Amino acid sequence: MIEIGKYHLVTVKAKSGKGWDLLSDTNERIFLPDFETDLEFNPGDEIEVFVYRNHRGDLTGSTKEANVLVNTFGYLKVKSNSNFGAFMDWGISKDLLIPLSQQHRSLESNGWYIVYCYLDEKTGKLAGSTKTNHFLKPCEGQLAVGDKVEILVVDESDLGINVIVENAYRGLIFRNENFKDLHTGDRTIAFVKNIREDGKIDIRLNKEGLEGLDESAKLLLEHLEANNGFLPLTDKSAPEDIYEELEMSKKAFKRSVGILYKQRKISIDENGIQLIS
Repeated sequence: MIEIGKYHLVTVKAKSGKGWDLLSDTNERIFLPDFETDLEFNPGDEIEVFVYRNHRGDLTGSTKEANVLVNTFGYLKVKSNSNFGAFMDWGISKDLLIPLSQQHRSLESNGWYIVYCYLDEKTGKLAGSTKTNHFLKPCEGQLAVGDKVEILVVDESDLGINVIVENAYRGLIFRNENFKDLHTGDRTIAFVKNIREDGKIDIRLNKEGLEGLDESAKLLLEHLEANNGFLPLTDKSAPEDIYEELEMSKKAFKRSVGILYKQRKISIDENGIQLIS
């Protein structure tokens, strides 16, 4: 059976009324309405479509980009509210319903929320939930310290930035280790700093160790070369000034300066650092 809520490669069979008849590799018929595509096809073409069920329960396709897939999290906007739920704009023409029972609080029209997309077993249709904690699990050996991961920014707390790691785990970037301008809904690459006993993950934005320092040192060299060999930054510069110029933390900057200085690539004075020809 074809999996609802994902993209699949299908074959165009024929033009049919206000749309196209498609056939999956499991020989299931999918209808692609004209309003779900801006493209033209010929019978026999292979195309990729997002598959969902319409209000009648029929398999339906879309060539548009869905902003969230089944069993993943996304950042979506409320288009409208009803007495049984909120309808979210998620890229395709059919809105994603978040039932009232799946709302952590009342959702405001035009408001943006972190949403989990799931398959409702009773209806066989896709739905959404803002009760995101219900869909997160503890990390129990699936990741290791140092692993490169994708994170989704959720919100800010007293400790730092709460994130979702690899669409599955709770993560935190400590406030004093966040050197990027992160906002709810942002996706970025980060690294596992620590996995706690409760399965929650501490996240860092830069690699740790020599490899990370080497990358920072290369970045510092590139900025020096692009600025005629001089940067007015020192170990007394404000962290904000360093980040604005280099997009790295003051700690990474100082370590990178140390590496380049030991390699005799730069000189240091009270006004900044100078590239040695």
